[in-house]
Amino acid sequence: MNTGKINTAHILYNDVYNIFVMHGIKDVSMDEISKKLKISKKTLYKFVTSRPDLVLKVMEWKIAQVTKQMNEIISEDFGAIKELYTMTKCIMTDLTNLNSKVLSELRFYYPSAWVVFLNYLHSFVIEKMQKNIKKGILEGMFKAELVVDIHVKLYVHQILFIFSPEAFLKRKYNLWDAYKELVSFHLHTIMTTEGIEELKKFDFFVLNELENELLMIE
Repeated sequence: MNTGKINTAHILYNDVYNIFVMHGIKDVSMDEISKKLKISKKTLYKFVTSRPDLVLKVMEWKIAQVTKQMNEIISEDFGAIKELYTMTKCIMTDLTNLNSKVLSELRFYYPSAWVVFLNYLHSFVIEKMQKNIKKGILEGMFKAELVVDIHVKLYVHQILFIFSPEAFLKRKYNLWDAYKELVSFHLHTIMTTEGIEELKKFDFFVLNELENELLMIE
């Protein structure tokens, strides 16, 4: 196995991801990407076969990174509320930069990469959230009468709505504020009185170091 090439690919996909976050996808040419990375197009094409292939590989790389982080959080075997808190920070740090412009371009121009994102939400995220809520029910932190499958799927669709360009078309919202409202609604829907008391130990919404990094929803 060529570990050097794998490490180089990791760096390349990370740098390209940051370019997409800053400038969008559609408006940045392969020439411009090469210049920003300070490599030749020939070198770039050693890793990808085309522009759509680059977008797909970058999305697969990013989802793999977030999945690894989430699995590491779950392996710590926290209580349900601390686990949810830590996963929320992970999502805020790693995925909220995929703003409405980037996701809209994925959706309309790069369907293969868009499917990767949807599969992540509809398989991995749903599965982990279901397990988290079931854990919280057993701990007495979440309401026993919840229909877990329905609630989680509704929540994931609400996340997609926040990221969609249609959500806040004519007004500007900080993505952190929008996501914060959704998480608050989710928590107060599922929590028991004991869960609300436990939640007070975790400052869910004063994550000031994250707020300055988040993009605006246009």
